[in-house]
Amino acid sequence: MLTQPQLLVYVTSPAPMRGRTILGTEFRFVRGKPSDSFGTAEHWVEKQEKVVVSDLERTVLDGLKQPEYCGGFTQVANGLWMRRADANAKTLVDYALRLGVGAVIRRLGYLMEVYALDRPLNWSGCANNSRGRTTSSIRSCRGKGSSSHGGGSG
Repeated sequence: MLTQPQLLVYVTSPAPMRGRTILGTEFRFVRGKPSDSFGTAEHWVEKQEKVVVSDLERTVLDGLKQPEYCGGFTQVANGLWMRRADANAKTLVDYALRLGVGAVIRRLGYLMEVYALDRPLNWSGCANNSRGRTTSSIRSCRGKGSSSHGGGSG
């Protein structure tokens, strides 16, 4: 999900690693908890080699968690706007709850409200649904499991 050419790529790794440059692209490694390793898919880059990359929703949440690694909040918001038709609102909420970071939940709630990504979700199963406010609805669903968010797919 790029809006401009990247000469620096951040990679999450459970173990500390030194940065390196490969074919003119600098790679820096950010340490992440193994429990936060979800929302990924394997992609084949050659016949015998594959890499693990984050899906769209996880990429958005990583950007909301650490915007300094991807050009700031504005770049994350712009990227989500550009790919809003492909983003699954329920998956975004489920991943945000799984991460359990308050700032990510608030930032996601704000973007979902502004971009109207919360429309397909049924918030009625969440306590204290604050007159449809997405951020409050996400927070009130924390710890209830993914089935309480309704059956919408964005």
